[in-house]
Amino acid sequence: MKVLFVAHEVGSVRALVPVCHCCADRGIPFHVVDIGHFANLQNREIRQAAVTLPADLSQIDAWLQQLSITVMIFSVNSRNTLPLMLARRASAINLPTLHVLDFWNGYRSRMILDGGALFVPSVYAVADQFAVTMAVAEGIDRAIIEITGQPAFHDAEDRYQDAVNQPSQAVQSLLQHQIQARTLILFVSEPEQGHAAGSGSAIRAAMLVLLQALQQHPAGQSFYVCALPHPQEDRDQFTTLWRELGGEAFGCVVSDIRGRDLLPHVAGVVGLSSTLLYEAWLVGVPVLGLRPGSGNNVLWMTQCTDNMVLVHHLDGVIERVCAWLSEGVAGTHQSQVKQDLMRHRAAPENIVNRIGALVAQ
Repeated sequence: MKVLFVAHEVGSVRALVPVCHCCADRGIPFHVVDIGHFANLQNREIRQAAVTLPADLSQIDAWLQQLSITVMIFSVNSRNTLPLMLARRASAINLPTLHVLDFWNGYRSRMILDGGALFVPSVYAVADQFAVTMAVAEGIDRAIIEITGQPAFHDAEDRYQDAVNQPSQAVQSLLQHQIQARTLILFVSEPEQGHAAGSGSAIRAAMLVLLQALQQHPAGQSFYVCALPHPQEDRDQFTTLWRELGGEAFGCVVSDIRGRDLLPHVAGVVGLSSTLLYEAWLVGVPVLGLRPGSGNNVLWMTQCTDNMVLVHHLDGVIERVCAWLSEGVAGTHQSQVKQDLMRHRAAPENIVNRIGALVAQ
């Protein structure tokens, strides 16, 4: 058996990397296509496994056969169509394909991102039962959907404890020299389709509401906000937006620290629907999902209001954010969180076990 991993965007790559490492631990040979965020990774196992696509994409079939690929694991996100194109080619030459869904959205749109007919992988791997329900509602065949957990969260607890016990120098410097005695809040951004990085309407609206709430809160100056741009965003544009909306009065933009490394040190996390918000909820950090005016919030996938407040109506939005700042930072760890953590911890093994079964069929 030889596995080919294909993903381009950050969230998709992060979902596949733990599965790559699981293959390495088991001695299963694999390659990763050296595109997108995979090309940015400096991990030794990933670099040694990296292969370059042929310049002539019409030669993909021969290239797959030359590499002796027997199964493809891929993850499609919201922009780049290469993973889906390669999955279609693999399927056309009768290679089994397994798609890993990295979040709770776009169940169908990912499989038609290239404008083609709905692609049907051999297995459509999702995080939980909620994702099953939503995927079926969007037309994904229930027969191919399997609950595996989301591999990117397999080490959420371990990384949290590492960040508690051994904070990085960048985190220590931030805590000692900028935040001091103030209560730290993390604002997490995310890229939006159809908008320039850092200037999307939903991001702007959420940032503005948070800053207005801090201005009106009696203890607003006791909070310090670290605004975290998404890796796919333009840091300069994001910083400009933060400055224009008055963010410098309440905190700073940080882009040299991963959000998960800050989670043990924050009183709460605010954002739209980023993966990091879900991870914060998993490790017991209070979360405010803020998408004012949208009418919905995909973070309802948690099916749990404990430790997570979701705001998507404009009416009373400032008051609700102020209330969260006052009260929402005293969250508790819930039993459902533990169930989700256990499932995600097993996700890389679950997926590798499944591809073994696919190849054996």
